This record gives sequence, structure tokens and C-alpha cells, in this order.
Amino acid sequence: TAAALGQALAMPPAERAARARRMREPLLTTSPESWLRAQLADLTEVRDLRP
Repeated sequence: TAAALGQALAMPPAERAARARRMREPLLTTSPESWLRAQLADLTEVRDLRP
């Protein structure tokens, strides 16, 4: 959204860098296959919660 974009642009550089590191970490420690399996497992879990 525009509000989120504005917040990101106003964010101090140190906070921006810290957030980028946190978002990058899973890319460096998880294979695409394990990421996809986790996503599918989460979707199955949510589906099973539906009435």
C-alpha cells in the first residue's frame, strides 16, 4: 500500500538494513524445495482448519 511504501521510504537506513538481513536469512539457509514443502504444509494446515 501507499502507507507501507511511505513508511519504508522514511525508515532510518540502519533499520532498513536490519530488516533486509532478516528477510534475506531464509534465502541463505533454506533450499527452494524445503521452502515449497513448508508452504504447502502451511496451506494444508489452514485448509484443514476450515469448517
